[in-house]
Amino acid sequence: RRRTPPAGPIVPGLVGSRAAPIGESSVGHQLLRRLGWEPGRGLGPVGAGVLLPVPAHVRPRGRPGLGFAPPPPPPPPSPQPTIQQTTAVEGASLSS
Repeated sequence: RRRTPPAGPIVPGLVGSRAAPIGESSVGHQLLRRLGWEPGRGLGPVGAGVLLPVPAHVRPRGRPGLGFAPPPPPPPPSPQPTIQQTTAVEGASLSS
């Protein structure tokens, strides 16, 4: 079974971070209001539950699985000795 490619490029980041808030006329908002929820309060019987939605992040494509971590960056290159430093070191070792 072939998968259809995504409609646009997948950009990693927080899902819905630029979305407009859901209006009070939505079915979910009305259902919560009928169950006793008030805007600005958390969920649950005493209103001390989840206040903000759980963030959803776009994951990288592929199959990273458990324990996946991107490879560490390569170490910075060590400075190469210049010709003046090399001749100074050679001259010091020859005179001793």
